Amino acid sequence: MHADRRQFLVFVGATGVGAAFAQSPESRPERKGSPAPDDAIVLRQAWERALSLGKPLLVLVIPNRRVQPSVADSMGALLTHGTDETLATLALAELVCANRDKIRRVLDVDVSVTVGYALIDRVGESNVVQASGINAGTKEPAASCLKLDRELLNQRRSGRSAVERLGAELTAALAADAAMIDQRAARARERAPQALRDAVAGDTPHAGSVEKLVDAAALVHARAATSPDRATLIARLAEGVRKRWANAPPPGSYWAENDGCGMTLPDVPEDQQLAVLCGMGDVSVLSARFLWFYSSDYRTWMRELEALDR
Repeated sequence: MHADRRQFLVFVGATGVGAAFAQSPESRPERKGSPAPDDAIVLRQAWERALSLGKPLLVLVIPNRRVQPSVADSMGALLTHGTDETLATLALAELVCANRDKIRRVLDVDVSVTVGYALIDRVGESNVVQASGINAGTKEPAASCLKLDRELLNQRRSGRSAVERLGAELTAALAADAAMIDQRAARARERAPQALRDAVAGDTPHAGSVEKLVDAAALVHARAATSPDRATLIARLAEGVRKRWANAPPPGSYWAENDGCGMTLPDVPEDQQLAVLCGMGDVSVLSARFLWFYSSDYRTWMRELEALDR
């Protein structure tokens, strides 16, 4: 009896979620919320900032709805649950979110549709801009009302592996070896403001603000390589990354949450959220918080997704 009742409630809850998404934008009530970030503006600002600091630009390529979970969940989980080492490595780049069209128009580079992340940099002293792709890997579905326990366990193992792979891919692209770190540090010495260089060159660089340490991340990594305070420096870099991109969302995105029955969008009243509180949903720790790239207004959101799908 209890099993039958549980199955019935799961069916009702899942049906409610499906019905919420099945309606056309025109049949939905107007949702008030923040406009989507203008990713052309934030992309340009991030690129200029990266150049001024001697860093590459890491672009999370805003995907269409078919690959949204793998990109949004993996980076969201990495920023929220990543190790100090992984987050300190991420500090070597400027992070921003933008779609392929804006990347092409603003930076004049093409990014493959299969790429989840693009590492964009200026080559030498020329004005040539190049992009190399970093695959996002696959990620578990954010939540489920109908999966069996064994299926969920296997998905979560796969999800952890995807986050670990993303961390390894970022390390290979940004800090593969000592020579790469030295090269990035040399660029930072040439381009970064003197105040940043002085902050890292002092006797107690770990005592400085974490914001400055992240801005001078390559110099911090180079110093940490031979410092007895390496663990402290890496921890401070990770703290700065969490403050910049985990507490607040990376430029061009929002933070969103999933309670297992739907997602909670920012600045949207509780009674207008895209969720049905059936109480039967299931969501892992890794997937509970993820990045969202679209408007919190439902109709605008649907138009943005449809445009990306074309």
